[in-house]
Amino acid sequence: MLKHILDRAVTYVLSIIGISVILGIGIWFALPYYQELSHMHTCTQEGHTKSWCQQVWLELSKLD
Repeated sequence: MLKHILDRAVTYVLSIIGISVILGIGIWFALPYYQELSHMHTCTQEGHTKSWCQQVWLELSKLD
């Protein structure tokens, strides 16, 4: 009985850790794209052309 409860608890904890790792990796890959889209949206809302905004983003990314 206790072994069954411990098995379920360990399975639950490992599942939570696995899901967290998968979500973390997904966010790590998606964050740069989100930042670029956010920059482009803000930049074009300020009245700049899309090509100018892209050039600024490229220059900013080279600084990193």
